[in-house]
Amino acid sequence: MPNITQKLTERIDDLKQKIAAWGKRIRRFTEWSMRFNQNRLFQSDKKRLYKSLERPEVCGAGPGPDHANTVAFWRGLWSEPVNHSEGPWTEVVARLSALRSLAGGAAGIAKAVNDSKAAQKSLQESERHNRMMEAVALGKGLYTKSHEQGAGLYLNPSKD
Repeated sequence: MPNITQKLTERIDDLKQKIAAWGKRIRRFTEWSMRFNQNRLFQSDKKRLYKSLERPEVCGAGPGPDHANTVAFWRGLWSEPVNHSEGPWTEVVARLSALRSLAGGAAGIAKAVNDSKAAQKSLQESERHNRMMEAVALGKGLYTKSHEQGAGLYLNPSKD
């Protein structure tokens, strides 16, 4: 027979697991509800949604930095003159941007070629389909035999 303390410990662990599961379920529901309401607000009134997202209590932003510290920080950055030396890396950047524009042009040409091939295949398929429909309309092609003669498909002999 198990000890009473062991039974109590098992029961406490069981209840702790149930509480944790309910907590996770509530958290998932709260997150879902917030997403659902934001999506609905986005569809109906985007301006109100963006205003609600900017509020400090929604996004968790605290009070801003001290004004004196901010001014001192930016004065320290902007008041001292800095002499940047433009080395050979600027030429590399210029060449890379030129290569990107060439690659963009090549990509446009490749897209045009692929679109042309796709249109040609589509045209060929349409022509094939039209030929088959004309053949069916003229009495050429596959027909089902009447049920008196038996079941199945047969090719109607050409009358040409």
